[in-house]
Amino acid sequence: MPTTTYITNQPLLRQLLIISAGITLFTGTAFCRAAPQTACKQTAWDFGRQSSDTTLRHSFTLHNRGEAPLKIKSVNLSCKSCFSADMTRRNIPPKESAKLKITFDLKKSTGKQHKTVLVKTNDPKRPLLTFRIYGKVAASDDKKKNSTHGDNNKTADEENKDSDDADEDDYQNAQLLVFTDPGCDLCEDVQYRIKELENKHPEINKANIDVNSSSRNRFLQMAVSSQLNVAPEHRLTTPMAATGDMILYGDISDEAITELFENTPANPFWQSWNEKKHLAEAEKQVRSVTEDLSIAVLVLAGMADGINPCAFAVIVFLITCLAVSQGRSRRYTLACGLLFCLGVFFFYYLLGFGFLHALSFMKQWQSAERSLMYGGAALSLLFGSLAFMDAFSYSPHGSRPMKFGMPKSLRMLSHRLIRIIRSPGFLLPGAIGLGFLVSGVEAVCTGQIYLPALLIINQQSGRVGPALLLLLYNVCFLLPMLAIVFAAGFGLNSQRLVNWGKRHAAGARLLGGCALIGLGFLLFIMAA
Repeated sequence: MPTTTYITNQPLLRQLLIISAGITLFTGTAFCRAAPQTACKQTAWDFGRQSSDTTLRHSFTLHNRGEAPLKIKSVNLSCKSCFSADMTRRNIPPKESAKLKITFDLKKSTGKQHKTVLVKTNDPKRPLLTFRIYGKVAASDDKKKNSTHGDNNKTADEENKDSDDADEDDYQNAQLLVFTDPGCDLCEDVQYRIKELENKHPEINKANIDVNSSSRNRFLQMAVSSQLNVAPEHRLTTPMAATGDMILYGDISDEAITELFENTPANPFWQSWNEKKHLAEAEKQVRSVTEDLSIAVLVLAGMADGINPCAFAVIVFLITCLAVSQGRSRRYTLACGLLFCLGVFFFYYLLGFGFLHALSFMKQWQSAERSLMYGGAALSLLFGSLAFMDAFSYSPHGSRPMKFGMPKSLRMLSHRLIRIIRSPGFLLPGAIGLGFLVSGVEAVCTGQIYLPALLIINQQSGRVGPALLLLLYNVCFLLPMLAIVFAAGFGLNSQRLVNWGKRHAAGARLLGGCALIGLGFLLFIMAA
């Protein structure tokens, strides 16, 4: 049998090797490079109730827990004329710290205050730090005398506005908390009906809390609903209205709202609770819910990605090439297949790590990161719909092939690369490099699931970090391939594998579509 026919298009092979080496160098360098790591025990300061003739001072401490210097790129204030913020030093060596000193002159401030300080750093995982300062400023005696005449000239609308709902950050002074979502029609209806009852109960101070405006508001909702023994699956439901003794959520009736107002305690539990402790516990609960859901979806997605027709066809073609090669034992087939899978793992793990490294820099532009997640969610739903179309139109006899798989030109290229394994001079360790190269070709197909999965992995910061989730996904992706390799190594005929793949291609495509739909919805939930 002529063997030289299988070593073709050497310039193309050299180009692929150069591209693969570049990917490895980039991701390997990113993996090994030392980086700073920011740590802050406190990022919010509630100064309580202060007089307007007071000057406040406070310090936040920034620790560098990393192995490289932490550089402070900029310090931006929400109001430059209201207060000042200065770093004690802008270059923080590893294992050392610096202070962010705040000076807040209250002479020009009255009422509820909510200020922010944005600190940009070179920390790749936490490039933007947000420090919040809030409290209430009461006018001094001189100011009250000077402002009496002006206050009497206010219109009724202005007076109503001044006496309107408590601010989100001032919820501890409220007797009624209303948690809403701006995109929820039911929330608007409940807010309108609650507003009608407020005039009958002017003694009740109400706080409207938008659960999507900040993570803290979502944690507050979880903390309050947990204290009132709401079932876990309903603790983040909107709309939700809570007093110290009663809580309503979902489709709320007029009678229930009336009862809520009539039985509102003067001092609900959140006015005297340990806010830091309860919000910390609520944060763990919220992150646990999303993290557990993410892990389940990622495991499903990894398995579905591993048995999608593109990946299945590649590994079966490899087994077929090994089976028809002369003088190749089953032990050699098994070893070559396992090394090929190892090369596949290296490619996808390094590709994922490089992608996550790039995504970490986007965290300083929250709007861009959120837009990317919404875009990834939309694409996932689109590709999932196309996968369903493929699954229901596919015929195993070849009369109706799949339309949205790997392009024919790339499929032929992957086959040409795999045929190299039949060359007489091919060395067994070369299977690792071959798996790496072929993965780069088939990534066009498998990337439909992998990229949205990486967007979800990038958002994880709980007990299971991005690196472990990336490892978990790629192990799940490899499991179906390893099963095929072991089956072939222990004697399963390659033609039976081909026939099995044709019979179950529609089911595998359908499972991939389900994974994409699940990833899309999870991305929408996490971006909201």
